[in-house]
Amino acid sequence: MMAAQRVDSLRRNFASSSGVPATAAAGAVGIVAGQIAKLRGHRVIDSAGSDEKVAYITRQLGFDTGF
Repeated sequence: MMAAQRVDSLRRNFASSSGVPATAAAGAVGIVAGQIAKLRGHRVIDSAGSDEKVAYITRQLGFDTGF
């Protein structure tokens, strides 16, 4: 529910093609929020605590870019 609320609040502020930031994107809420944003046509720009987590969320989950 938190993820859906977060994406809904972001949706009002971002055009469908704009980037949506996802902090702690490898965590449960970050993953769900990022996936919902992707389904709604947003680019997902994520942050994570390690290079391995960034690789997971960009390669496995399809988020657009990470650091």
